[in-house]
Amino acid sequence: MSSAEIKGRDFEAALDYFRREHRAIVIAVMRGDKGHVNPEVDLRLEAGDDLAVIALDEPRI
Repeated sequence: MSSAEIKGRDFEAALDYFRREHRAIVIAVMRGDKGHVNPEVDLRLEAGDDLAVIALDEPRI
């Protein structure tokens, strides 16, 4: 899944993808000037959203 494929999917899909592919944990979605920390799993990701992750290495997508 690429960053383009994450757009439109829910937060749960992002959690699963980053855990499986990058051994990382997504902790927040930044949308505009608002941060959604530990959002509901059904939050839909939009173009321009930034994800805050905790990882041993910087994920590259």
